[in-house]
Amino acid sequence: TLLTLQMLGYTSSNKTGVVPEEKSAPSEYWDKVVNRKGSEFTLTPDTKDGYVYMDEYLNYLITTLGNSASATGIKAYALDNEPALWHHTHSRVQKEPVNCKELMDKSIDLARVVKEMDSGAEVFGPSLFGYSAYDCLADASDWSSIKAENGYRWFIDYYLDEMSKAEQEYGTRLLDVLDIHFYTEQKGACGERCCNHYDNDECIQARLDSVRSLYEDGYIENSWIADTGAEFFPLLPNLQQSIDTYYPDTKLSVSEYNFDGGDHISGAVVQADMLGIFAEYGVYFASIWSFDNNDYQLAAINMFTNYDGMGNSFGDTLVKSEYDRTDISVYSSIDGVDEGKVKIMVINRSLHEETPVNISLSSDKEYIGADVYSLYGESSAIQQLQGVDTIEGNTFSYTLPPLSVTEFIVNTAEPAVEPVDTTEQNSGINVPLIAGVGAAAIALVGGSIALIRRLRNRNNSK
Repeated sequence: TLLTLQMLGYTSSNKTGVVPEEKSAPSEYWDKVVNRKGSEFTLTPDTKDGYVYMDEYLNYLITTLGNSASATGIKAYALDNEPALWHHTHSRVQKEPVNCKELMDKSIDLARVVKEMDSGAEVFGPSLFGYSAYDCLADASDWSSIKAENGYRWFIDYYLDEMSKAEQEYGTRLLDVLDIHFYTEQKGACGERCCNHYDNDECIQARLDSVRSLYEDGYIENSWIADTGAEFFPLLPNLQQSIDTYYPDTKLSVSEYNFDGGDHISGAVVQADMLGIFAEYGVYFASIWSFDNNDYQLAAINMFTNYDGMGNSFGDTLVKSEYDRTDISVYSSIDGVDEGKVKIMVINRSLHEETPVNISLSSDKEYIGADVYSLYGESSAIQQLQGVDTIEGNTFSYTLPPLSVTEFIVNTAEPAVEPVDTTEQNSGINVPLIAGVGAAAIALVGGSIALIRRLRNRNNSK
């Protein structure tokens, strides 16, 4: 569990109805939130004393559920939620927009409490709502001076630098995971953001292209972000640059995201592409913020986690995939170091045409056949398609449905090797979907996918 802790400073204390503006905090409608109680904890706190203590709350969770190292304990804590919006979402408490220094003081102090109570728990922050928050904390009043005095590119730099300085001061890492939220601002040909004009090819194409703002240098989306310069697109490389510069070894999280289209196959294609992109760029944690009519998005997640309805999933070790087609993405994996089963996720962005591909695997193993599962068309149900009965010279061909996510489970005749347990090397909030670069790789070049062996350096993988 990733559990959000609050930093606003007050919590509601009664149920008498809507809080009028003149009763904004502090008033009888609120209890004050204090990080440290300063006296003995109790599991049955006084509900009339006007205070809530965060360390006592954490003590309750740890006593009740166990600490982060236990099977049932909370693994990670988020330092509140979307602080640049507090004066909109919680205006009876945060009357003015939060400034940078205020947010850092609150964040560092609460992070210290978390680590004092459970040193193994991970801390996520600052859970920013979107691009303008990453850039300048939505025009925080003190940002211009902080930026000028320190030469920061954007607020992300400042946040990481201050958390790094706090570690040096207090002797423990207080931020484990840099956390953001991202919802595409891409507009369709109609001019609407995230439209559902599924009868308009250009609008569908805009959704398919929207993920390119995460990773593709030079891509310019149709959005207000691009209109203002999109200085920090592509987003994932810019986030990683800040981490490497100001706080190395900080993990990356996108704890809310959605590219819409949950009721259409285009949404499934984008969702599957998102998971592959997150894997390639080392995103540690990601969770979709799900809206109504999301069957296609959830099915795309199942393509990675439960493609056959029996709990079988994409592998835990990402292997290199190369391709030079603009209408295809390829993500490939094995389990541990076992090349006996290779799982190849091929995403076809062609809107209407079936797409033939030639898949080649270069390995000491001899592959004999493949099971095939696909998500496509007017049903959100994953279909098992005609398998590949014969693979000769580790090469085979297949024709992909238009707008589809297709997974090939490629097998050898040999018994599978027991996968390497990656739990220890990835201890923390969870074992990531992708553990790292392993022994093999897949590439689609000129319509052909080739498995390239023995990659060890993640920086050399694509």
